Amino acid sequence: TLDAGSVPPPILARRQQMSRMVAVNSLQIEAAMLEFKSGCLEPLGVRHVFFKGAALAHRYHAAPAARPSRDVDVLVDPAMAFAVVRHARQAGYVPVKPIGPSDRDIARWMKQETVYGMRSPNGVLIEIHHSLDHGDGVLDSDRMLGRAETIDFRGRSLPVLRTSDLFVYMCMHHTRHFWSHLHWYADLDAITAHPRFDLAEVRAVAAS
Repeated sequence: TLDAGSVPPPILARRQQMSRMVAVNSLQIEAAMLEFKSGCLEPLGVRHVFFKGAALAHRYHAAPAARPSRDVDVLVDPAMAFAVVRHARQAGYVPVKPIGPSDRDIARWMKQETVYGMRSPNGVLIEIHHSLDHGDGVLDSDRMLGRAETIDFRGRSLPVLRTSDLFVYMCMHHTRHFWSHLHWYADLDAITAHPRFDLAEVRAVAAS
């Protein structure tokens, strides 16, 4: 919307370069998410949803690749969390914290963490969640998995949180963040503009 020449050419070139870098990073994260789904979740038949990051950007933002992501976040059925982590490790995913080779080592590590971070073979961080509230019991993960919806993502079906569940989770979780607040405000703004956003339902979920 700016007049031609308003932005000095060197600045414009730098912004274009940064935009390309963000887009490339987004594609790497998307690839890691789809690979984790097909290689680690689907073989086990585990209930799961992807939230935040690429899944959120693709569903709610007009230009998904312009919304930067740091990692892949996935909520899995708590009863299947150990099986998912073990299967992922066998498939070449590496826990962010060095642990021993046995199942007992995996179980010990999982008892010490609330989120299980693993590096994918292409270097993307996969954060496996069994809870959305650090185990506080405020958010019912089983109920959220049962209310999950499906979106078309690059020609594949991708399970995601129901819009009202995601919105309440984000309002709760992201108060823990500080410097990235404006980033999350942009997400909330994008969600409230979506046709599936229902304020009355959001309030009902929050009240529950």
